[in-house]
Amino acid sequence: MESLNGSVFKKKDGMTVVQDVNNPRVIQGYVETSNVNVIEQMMEMIYLERTYNLNTKLVATRDASLTRALDLGKVQ
Repeated sequence: MESLNGSVFKKKDGMTVVQDVNNPRVIQGYVETSNVNVIEQMMEMIYLERTYNLNTKLVATRDASLTRALDLGKVQ
């Protein structure tokens, strides 16, 4: 079987298998591992933050340019 998202599995022949567990249990002494790579997520967050900041500066610069253009076109 292949894991789709950690809780849903698929058979190798292409059929999706979803089964409800009637009696789930917690076993003492076992540790569940994370399904998230912390380093990749931090790198993605930094990338998204920098992209957001760049876009914010771009909008502010464009707004300032349009304001200056409007001021130049005014008849005094």
